[in-house]
Amino acid sequence: MHLESSYADRIIKGDISAFEKFYKLYFQRLKNFATMFLDQSDQAEDIVQESFCALWTSRDKIKPEQSLEGFVFTMVRNRCLNVIKQKDVHEKFIDFALQYEYISQAYHTDFDLNDSDEKHDLLGEIKDAIEKLPDKRKRVFTLSRIDGLSNKEIASEVGITVKGVERHITKAHEFLRKDLKHLAPVILQIFMFL
Repeated sequence: MHLESSYADRIIKGDISAFEKFYKLYFQRLKNFATMFLDQSDQAEDIVQESFCALWTSRDKIKPEQSLEGFVFTMVRNRCLNVIKQKDVHEKFIDFALQYEYISQAYHTDFDLNDSDEKHDLLGEIKDAIEKLPDKRKRVFTLSRIDGLSNKEIASEVGITVKGVERHITKAHEFLRKDLKHLAPVILQIFMFL
C-alpha cells in the first residue's frame, strides 16, 4: 500500500514517470481482469488503455488515501460493463430490425409450402447446414432450438458456462444465416427464433 500511495501522490502531482511505472506494473493484470468480462483480448486492451488515459486526465480527482489500484480496477470494470450493456442493446435492436424486415417480407411474399417436396428440400438444407457446425456448437444449438432446453440446462448438460452456451448459439446463428442466406428470409427467420 505504501508503494501504491507513493504512486498516487506522484501521479496527482503530474509525475509522468510515476504514471508510466504504474502503467507497466498494472497493465497486464488489468487486461486479464477485463478479459474476464469481454470475449476479445484486443477490446479488453483498448478498455485498459482508455482507463489509464482517463486516470491521467482525471488525476486531480484521485484522493491520496484512496487505493489507486482499486480506483483503476473500478474504472476498467465499469467500462467493461458499459460495453456489455451497449452490445446487448445493439443485438436486441438488430434482432428487432431483422424481425421487422422478415415480417414485412412475409406480408409481401407469396409462397406455398404445401408441396411436400419443397418442405423436404428446405428441411434437408437446414439439417445439412446444422450438420456443418462444430460438434459442441451443434449439440448446444440442437439442445436449445430443437429440444427447447434453457441455457442453464444446456450449460449443466454440456459442462460449460451459460455465457459459453450463449456464445455457441450466437455463433451458430451467424453461421446458419450465412450458410442459408439463399433461402427465403421468412423461412430462415422462423427457424432462427424457434
